[in-house]
Amino acid sequence: MNCESRKLPDLTPAFLLTRTEGSKNRFLASLHDHLRDDGVLLSKTTSLQFSSESPTGPIACDLLPVLYGSESEIPDEGNCSIFRERCRSDGGFRGYESSSNGDLTAGVDFDSNAYFSNLKTEVLGNTVIFAEVVTTTMTLFDRLMFLAPKENGLAAIARQQTAGRGRGGNAWISPPGCAMFSLHTRIPLMSRLGQKPPFLQHLMSLAVVEGARSIPGYENIDLRLKWPNDIYYGSHVKLGGVIVNSTVMGGDMHCVIGCGVNVENSVPTCCINDLVRQHNTTFDTSLTPLTCDEVIARSITKLEQLIGAFQDKGCEEVLPLYYARWLHSGVKVSIADQGLLDATIEGLDDYGYLSVSTKHGQRLSVQPDGNSFDMLHNLITLKVQ
Repeated sequence: MNCESRKLPDLTPAFLLTRTEGSKNRFLASLHDHLRDDGVLLSKTTSLQFSSESPTGPIACDLLPVLYGSESEIPDEGNCSIFRERCRSDGGFRGYESSSNGDLTAGVDFDSNAYFSNLKTEVLGNTVIFAEVVTTTMTLFDRLMFLAPKENGLAAIARQQTAGRGRGGNAWISPPGCAMFSLHTRIPLMSRLGQKPPFLQHLMSLAVVEGARSIPGYENIDLRLKWPNDIYYGSHVKLGGVIVNSTVMGGDMHCVIGCGVNVENSVPTCCINDLVRQHNTTFDTSLTPLTCDEVIARSITKLEQLIGAFQDKGCEEVLPLYYARWLHSGVKVSIADQGLLDATIEGLDDYGYLSVSTKHGQRLSVQPDGNSFDMLHNLITLKVQ
């Protein structure tokens, strides 16, 4: 592992991408009355400046330009980067290419063909804000999610984050090769999922695993689920995780789901494509490596399907598949905040909490928020803030 310090990559503008030009125009029209004269949608965290013209200076961490024009160029000034928007001949989209930080962001594409061809949703993920480098995708919807039409299904995708968010306020630098995205979804409070919101992070984790394993030929790629919100290879190598923030307004719970999973970067542990290559070697197959955009689109598609199944028939409709992918059925654990109480994992309870039973037959529920699971020692502990 290379532990040398490296300069953080420069923040870059974002692009607004939709399935059709009409959808983009309707989305922008819905924001019109809420924008300042300079196109800024103010927010307490990251304000968004919608524009058809490229910015002329460095990108600030609290103001993200969102470009919706077809052609733009940033001059060689400001943060000493050369950025240029490029549209590929195959219909894909090439973002801004930075030459100021070596190869950290240079030459990275957003493949809109791969994304939208793999996105089979009615709503989720239909409107994309894509940036090469942002602080975090989790703050981009703080105000936007209350204004955008329901049918737009917002997703924010980045190639790198300089302050990615995790549970308990953790932050990290996200390297290239990870599928990193945030997704907005509305859950009616009186619906089945609205009454059991902890299940949403479980559905998202399952959607990532199923998004890959449901591809013909990839069924035996050993992606698993670790409670409460992690994606694993086998039982000891973490490949990704999920975080959910929610806000209630009116009769809806507005949820921003953040997800990061290592698709193409073999450092410092391994990635999904390492598992694909291992499968090819072991079983003499020729599976092609997956791309971040493909994984993101398939994950969002699976999430919409899982939410639909949950809303129609309840948790019983999705738990058999969840248990088939998770690592914990029948595992003996110790619960630290119960005085190292020995227990056996039974599954998830009716509200999405971890259900365990003691040797005396007592059933306990462990909340996902505030707890972590040390699988090496089979120990559930309060998460240190």
